[in-house]
Formats: sequence, C-alpha cells, structure tokens
Amino acid sequence: MGIGTMNSQAQSLGTLKWQNRIIILMDAAGDTQVRNAQLAAFKAVESELQERDLLIFCYNGRQLLNQDLTLSSYKIFGVDELSFQGVILLGKDGGVKLKEPFPVAPQRIFTLIDGMPMRRAELKRSGKH
Repeated sequence: MGIGTMNSQAQSLGTLKWQNRIIILMDAAGDTQVRNAQLAAFKAVESELQERDLLIFCYNGRQLLNQDLTLSSYKIFGVDELSFQGVILLGKDGGVKLKEPFPVAPQRIFTLIDGMPMRRAELKRSGKH
C-alpha cells in the first residue's frame, strides 16, 4: 500500500493500527503548493513507502482526505490543526513518532523508521537485515 490506495475504503486510522505506519501531511493553512511538493517527494520513493508499510493522507484543516474521520478524532495528536503545516508520522502502534514542519526529506522518515524495534524485527523476519 502506498499513496492514494485507501480511496475506495472508508476506514478510520484505528483500523490500520499494527498494520500500517501513517504519514499525515497537515496543511490547514491551505498552502497546497508546499503540501504538493512534499507529496511529490514521497511519490518519487513509493517503493520505499510500500516496503515500510506506509500510507499517506492529507489533512486540510477540516477533514482527513481519503479517510472517513472527523475533526474531533484528529485532535488526539495534540496538534493545533489551524496553524500547523508539516508532516506527522504515526507508528504501527498509533503513536506520534515525528512531527516536523514542511519540508521533510523522505530519507529522514525512512531512517527513523528503520531504527525502530518493530521495523528491525520486520527486517529480521524477512531476512533483509
């Protein structure tokens, strides 16, 4: 799974817990140019996203695009949804692993994930590490 694969499924982030890592591109201020540049950086490395079980969603200040979530569900991340512009990474456990303003290099996220115990166990099971 990668970018845009959840379009036809109405799921909440809770159903993805323990299955996928989630990247949320926060753009409540409506600066779609910055968000789109970040999205393009991730699209360029889609195979690496898939390898790490990453899904990407965009939040526009009102709704999580491609998801059936309400604003109140989103507030659990402790982010001021009216002003933050950047990237939030949720681990498979549902916890916030990274919250940084745009732009964030995909390699920064991959390095962070690859250092996580769950990811190291995945690599060991697959024989890649």
